[in-house]
Amino acid sequence: MITRVRIEAYPGRRPSLAAEGGLAARLTGADRVHLVSAAATPVGDDEITVDVTVHAGAVLELTTVAATVVYPGRTSGRSTTRWLLTVGDGARLDLAPEPTIVAGGAAHMNSTELDLEPGGSARVVERVQLGRLGEPGGTWSGRLAVDLGGMPHLRHTVELAQGAAVPDRALLSAYEFPGTAVPLASIPPSYAAAVLPLERGGSLTTVTGHRVADLGDELLLARASL
Repeated sequence: MITRVRIEAYPGRRPSLAAEGGLAARLTGADRVHLVSAAATPVGDDEITVDVTVHAGAVLELTTVAATVVYPGRTSGRSTTRWLLTVGDGARLDLAPEPTIVAGGAAHMNSTELDLEPGGSARVVERVQLGRLGEPGGTWSGRLAVDLGGMPHLRHTVELAQGAAVPDRALLSAYEFPGTAVPLASIPPSYAAAVLPLERGGSLTTVTGHRVADLGDELLLARASL
């Protein structure tokens, strides 16, 4: 299945929404949009593209109504999700979907491309869990590429796989510009965490552990204020 979602946010008016395939977009607040599953997706070989533009001076909060479960296909093909994000000068994007759960036998790749103006601000959060309760997980890989003012700002790739040398099953990745994403003091002590300050401002926080439920909203809300 091919899924396409297009969202444009403007200052002083409601966002423009368009979607086809396995996702629908619903306006749930003046500047808030939820993505809703209209079919079981992603399954092996499914392709999802979410194209978001937050025009200069606008604000957009984008999330999902529930966790996304990735299922294996008949041929166990890799499914993909691609986020294409553009944030203008004086605009603000807050992207924090509910967790992605990769079922046993599934393989998923997530790619996020953010084009950010220096006068804009953004928070991009991803939470991943390998496997549902009592099952081995599949595999997941994620790539985050951020350009700031048309220049490369961040290139980051991470992979989770059952049986890897580091047997972590859960991941939190949080990019924030400007500011610091998640203070280390708010992270469970048994989890591995790193906060990377970026040269031109902003930060990337990466946390790995066993349960994505430990990396919930209360942790995300503990971040420093912009």
